[in-house]
Amino acid sequence: MTISSDSLRGQRRSNAGAELFGWQQVESPLLLAMTVTTMAILVLFGGAPNVPGWRISLISLFSAALIVTALTSGSWAEFAKLGRLQKILLLCFLFLPLIQIIPLPPAIWHSLPGRETEYAIFALVGAENQWHSLSLDPTETLFVWTMLLPAAAVFLAILKLSSEEIRFISLSIMALALLSILIGLLQFSSNGDTFNFYDSAHKRFLLGFFANRNHQGLFIASALAFSINMIFRASSNKTLSLTLCGITTFFCIGAAIATTSRAGLSLTILAAIFSVLLNIWNGKKRWHIIVALAIICILFVSAFQSIGNVFENVVDRYSSVDDDSRWDVWSQSAEIILNYFPWGSGLGTFVPIYQKFEPLEMVMPTYINHVHNDYYELILETGLGGIAILALFATTLLQAFTRSPITQISGIKAASFVVILLILLHSVVDYPLRTQSMAGIFAFCLAVIFRPRKVPG
Repeated sequence: MTISSDSLRGQRRSNAGAELFGWQQVESPLLLAMTVTTMAILVLFGGAPNVPGWRISLISLFSAALIVTALTSGSWAEFAKLGRLQKILLLCFLFLPLIQIIPLPPAIWHSLPGRETEYAIFALVGAENQWHSLSLDPTETLFVWTMLLPAAAVFLAILKLSSEEIRFISLSIMALALLSILIGLLQFSSNGDTFNFYDSAHKRFLLGFFANRNHQGLFIASALAFSINMIFRASSNKTLSLTLCGITTFFCIGAAIATTSRAGLSLTILAAIFSVLLNIWNGKKRWHIIVALAIICILFVSAFQSIGNVFENVVDRYSSVDDDSRWDVWSQSAEIILNYFPWGSGLGTFVPIYQKFEPLEMVMPTYINHVHNDYYELILETGLGGIAILALFATTLLQAFTRSPITQISGIKAASFVVILLILLHSVVDYPLRTQSMAGIFAFCLAVIFRPRKVPG
């Protein structure tokens, strides 16, 4: 029996497609389906800061189902294989909010710094000698704890899924990002009249499934990192791969510009540079590739200058950094941190605490919902506990990065390192992890990096 060359080529293409898209081996179909569905729910309905409502109820329902599915599929056994510091870090994330809502004896509570106003209020109603929690709003802190569960569900699921299944989820994230960009283009072209999901103040820009243009910009940058990984996996020809990466990057930078987000545009460019370098770096001094990337960036800027006012608006926003209200919020938040240090005011309490200390000359019709610096806000609300978590996280991430030489970090793991870095950088000027969309992607990447089983490209 003879087989034609056309049949062989067709079979090879089919096998390559199956390997690339993760169809070759599905070990846990139910867990995979639940994870993909939950990730889709997080992106579609979790693009705004966490506020009680039907969106959060829907996210919580699917997250609870994913946790049950993951645990019954054996995820806890995979969790037990993690390193000691990794397990301590993850458990601290989950238990810190619960510790903050434990009622404390009056003698201990009275000694906590920053409680003078609350003590006076309790004294007026005769409750000064009752037990009170460390958190000044235990209900809000408990709500914050429930908002950690979707990310925990994604993390547990990824620990159990196979490499092929993880690759499929990364492709799902890319597909959701593409859909978000396409919807965003309709929003942008209609001046916000179409697909106005959140009635956001940014609705005139390319928002996609997000309420904030900065978070949509970060989502685009994250999807670009996964896309570049897929391109290098699909082709062994580096010239072809770089060409496709250039086209994809051009598209993503155009979308980032339409968000008019300074952070989004900067992070998208960084995502392209870091992702390409991690996929082609082999320990040699390939300066011609670095020069080529620099020239491509210059060409991108030159090309987008021709699209008119949109690009100019983004550039103008870079020049107005000194006028950004974030500086005033950060300065005021630093004083609040000192007032409640070393135990913090409790997770989720920033809004009323900031209003308590906000100078009258800074009061506006709108209110400040976050510090716009997740590190500041974490320390303000948790004190030494937040500092310990940040130190543990930095240690475990550095440990995971140094476990293998940089020349051996590639594929989805390389993309995950890039996405984690982008989120950490963005957290300096914003609050991406306060949205369920980016928290889910963060958990996905962290699980890929931490999981004991090897994840190939």
